[in-house]
Amino acid sequence: MVEAIHRYGKPFMEANAALDEVTRDLEQVRFTSEESVIYRLPVAYALTERVDIAVAQIQAHLSALANRTDPDAQRFRTFATAFLSKFT
Repeated sequence: MVEAIHRYGKPFMEANAALDEVTRDLEQVRFTSEESVIYRLPVAYALTERVDIAVAQIQAHLSALANRTDPDAQRFRTFATAFLSKFT
């Protein structure tokens, strides 16, 4: 286990230590899922001072959810409201 962490885990962590690299991974939906990236990528953009891109993505996803009332849509709307109130 220790050898695997040293061989694979440490290089992975070093390659993904910078927020810009994590953001690029999120943009490519690497090491995450579509369901998760809709929350994480806007936060990464905001942390890297690209709030305009974050807001545009959130608004686009809100438009895509226009007629949905399921729990996932409601959860995203709650997130979007909180995010937009802080960053706009």
